[in-house]
Amino acid sequence: MKKNHPILTDLSAKFGEAGSNVVGVIGPNGTGKSTLFLNLVGMLKPTGGQILVDDQPINYSKKGLNQLRQKNWHRLSKLRPADLLLDRQR
Repeated sequence: MKKNHPILTDLSAKFGEAGSNVVGVIGPNGTGKSTLFLNLVGMLKPTGGQILVDDQPINYSKKGLNQLRQKNWHRLSKLRPADLLLDRQR
């Protein structure tokens, strides 16, 4: 794999709209799943564009990242095991 080439480009996604659940992100190796996750939790900062959480740009300060991760952990901690299973009827 070449270094320093874009992994995620022209990506726009909205997760967790009212009445919907995100079960997972799937794809072949090297397609940017981990890069997407690391951007969503603020461990990577995009070189272009922005990441919005609750319609607000991520605050990359130490305090802002701690708040982001606490908010995400709070949301994840409410999930039940049944929420994590794939809906095989679709």
